[in-house]
Amino acid sequence: ANTQFHIGDEVVLDIEDKAASEKVVVGVIEEKSGNGWYTISLSNESHGRDGEISIERPKVKRRGPQLKLLCNSGDENTSTSSSLVEREVVEKDVNSESTAHYNSSEDESGIIDLDAILQSTQQFKESGITDDNIRQVRNCHSKCNKWVVFSDLHVMPSTLSTCLKVLDFVHATALRRNAGIMFLGDFWHHRGFVRVDCLNAVLEAMGKWKVPSIMIPGNHDQIDWRGTDHALTPLRTSYQIFAQNSDREHDDNDIKSLEQYPGPLILSQPTKLFGALFVPHIRDKKRMNSVLASKEAFQSNALFVHADVKGASMNDLIESQHGISASAFPPERLVYSGHFHKPHEIVVGKKSHPNSVSIRYVGSPYQTSLSEAGQTKSLLVVDSAKNWECIDEIAIDVGRKYHRVSSVNDFLGLAHPEKSNGLRQGDKVAVMVPQQILDEMRVIAHASKKSTNDVSEVSPFDAKVNELRASGVSVEIRDTQPQLKDSGTTPLDVEQAVDEVQFEDLSPEATLEVYISNEVASGSLGESTAEKILKSGV
Repeated sequence: ANTQFHIGDEVVLDIEDKAASEKVVVGVIEEKSGNGWYTISLSNESHGRDGEISIERPKVKRRGPQLKLLCNSGDENTSTSSSLVEREVVEKDVNSESTAHYNSSEDESGIIDLDAILQSTQQFKESGITDDNIRQVRNCHSKCNKWVVFSDLHVMPSTLSTCLKVLDFVHATALRRNAGIMFLGDFWHHRGFVRVDCLNAVLEAMGKWKVPSIMIPGNHDQIDWRGTDHALTPLRTSYQIFAQNSDREHDDNDIKSLEQYPGPLILSQPTKLFGALFVPHIRDKKRMNSVLASKEAFQSNALFVHADVKGASMNDLIESQHGISASAFPPERLVYSGHFHKPHEIVVGKKSHPNSVSIRYVGSPYQTSLSEAGQTKSLLVVDSAKNWECIDEIAIDVGRKYHRVSSVNDFLGLAHPEKSNGLRQGDKVAVMVPQQILDEMRVIAHASKKSTNDVSEVSPFDAKVNELRASGVSVEIRDTQPQLKDSGTTPLDVEQAVDEVQFEDLSPEATLEVYISNEVASGSLGESTAEKILKSGV
């Protein structure tokens, strides 16, 4: 039996005293140590009065032979994390029958049909939807047809000021359009913790919002592979709004008596609402495919997801190879997704064909890294009254810009920040030129200095670097080589590709391989040493 597991794998524990246990014990690999020992967080969630799942889970240590995968698809890139429903099926030793085409809401897809709940007078406590949620949706969110969509904010200390500008711009846009706000995941950057200063600043910014919002968590927001607990929770009461049919032309005393509701509606599970299916990030491919094959998905006019789709552009050079298949999405439905930062669309089949699938990545609202150099960012405006069609695209231009320059002449031609079409303070320029060329320019400058007795003489390249840095532009110089033999790829292409690799989405072996390749490309590691490291494995 295979006794090698990865962090995030969901496993069944071998209980020594089988008579003492009437059910299978399931846990998630949380830590991997030497000599084959694993730390497992047991899956024994308890539900509180508000439907919150307790995050206090006992931990045990087991060796590999004492464990087995709960769900093993045979694909090392497929997460083995299962839904709560799957774990209950294992514990009760119940064999469920699969449907021929659609999945019901009671199977492993775990979809909440909020549309059905809103239309029914029955109570649906098992869904986790409270009476407050129902009143919130009926009195506020259901009044909006238009929604301003953005995604992948990635708040962290280094991006905080830019993110606050994005939040203000998004809210101002929604107010002008009489629209709500929709966010498709990855609000925070660092998984598992949120900086207090960042949280306070975000709460202050969102405290000014006056329109309803719908949010789904992305992989960066979730604290583990299960996705149940996430960092959007502190935002759910970040601001209050009046019922949309309330008369706001009252005096202050009257306004205090009007009913208010939380502005954010955070959908932590796949949820059907307003004729659309909202799907937070799901690492378990089996469960994700079940959600996409459900009757709720086929009954929806659109899907809003945070997904890694095979063939989507991770950047301008790399396409995803390990995501879910685009053909898994129901055809002839509008699909909007967060996750990848490049705004683009992938189409399976001809777009006008009745069975075609079109998935539109919203992209990040600002350039988050050098791999996004040259990308234009925008917000989308969608209309639920028009089957969630995108009715407008609004350009957004905030934060630092990244620039890639691959020749000395192009670098010297960059405009100064004081010029209207020039660089801006805070921008970052990466110059990819061979060190040999720079050395030759400095030799010429040195010879010129001797002949003219000008002690301040420097090469034009170095002078430009000093000028830009003095004006607040970050300049990074990267040594590169001419085009590689027998390929159309240059080291610049390789570096750009490496910049955008999402290491957390790779297997440990793939992560090591990418890291070693990057070290070799930068000259920090020799090829022979790299080969030895890769042979030894992880």
